[in-house]
Amino acid sequence: GSSGVRLLIAEAVKGRWRSLETLEKTCDLGHDVFLEGEICEETYQSVVEILVLYLEHLKSWGLAMKDLHCVATSAVREASNRDMFIERVQLRTGLKFRILEGMEANYLTYRAVDSALKGKWPLKQSSSIIVEASGGATEVMLLNRGVMVGAHSLPLGTVRLDHQLRGGVESKNFIRNFLVQHVEQASQQFETEFPLKNVRHFLAL
Repeated sequence: GSSGVRLLIAEAVKGRWRSLETLEKTCDLGHDVFLEGEICEETYQSVVEILVLYLEHLKSWGLAMKDLHCVATSAVREASNRDMFIERVQLRTGLKFRILEGMEANYLTYRAVDSALKGKWPLKQSSSIIVEASGGATEVMLLNRGVMVGAHSLPLGTVRLDHQLRGGVESKNFIRNFLVQHVEQASQQFETEFPLKNVRHFLAL
């Protein structure tokens, strides 16, 4: 992910997944890619060190390589040197990573939200917007009775915004105007695809 390498250990129980343990270690993948465009050597080494530690930990669970599913998200997807990075990681660790593309990530986010709500909000019976803010971007999904009618990636990620706001411009008015301008432009674009007045639910992650 943009801010770290995460490990989830889970088991299937009666057709459903049950989480057993989660681990997370931070690294600067997002900072490298969203600001410089590529993953630097230092970050590559950091990622490999974390993955080697995770592999040692997985031995205590008795898990083999065939039990592992490795996924890279937006930070690796947007890196100009992503293919070389993935190949080098595989050579050092033996782990085969699959890069999660944007539309698939949006679909999985929708599945996760729908599962977490457990029917408390009728996503399939009304119109909704799901917004997910991450390090590189803000992902927006427009849903009409549970069917995705639009998906957008806005350049309003926390890493990018932090860098812009640290560039010497500290005025509260500047920050507010900057965000308002982007939100208004995005809203106008959404409106051409789906009437926002029909939206009943707004979900933020």
